Amino acid sequence: MTAVRDFQTLRTLYPASDAHFTRLRVHRSGHDIGWAVVGERRKDGKYGAMRVGSIVDCWALPEDALPVVQAASAALIENGVDLIIFQPESSSLGSRSESGRFLDFAVKLYFCRRQEP
Repeated sequence: MTAVRDFQTLRTLYPASDAHFTRLRVHRSGHDIGWAVVGERRKDGKYGAMRVGSIVDCWALPEDALPVVQAASAALIENGVDLIIFQPESSSLGSRSESGRFLDFAVKLYFCRRQEP
């Protein structure tokens, strides 16, 4: 989306006043490892009654990509979505996605289903 991937850019692209998005700052051992923006999609007949969430944007170093995506997924699941759609721009996540319960398709569209409690 942009060449500059810092907090100020995040605030500009996804302002706190926009209630459609949730901005997440992901930490490990007290250090920032990345950020993500998540949101629930508008109702669409093709999904029926399912609540569909999206990982809209995220940034992390390659070694931190999976934990950041997992944190974004956890936030959506906590919010009650049934299906998560994520389309990463980087292929660095592709080889790691299987361990994160995402399915890799030829079009590089990832999704996972909420587990029943």
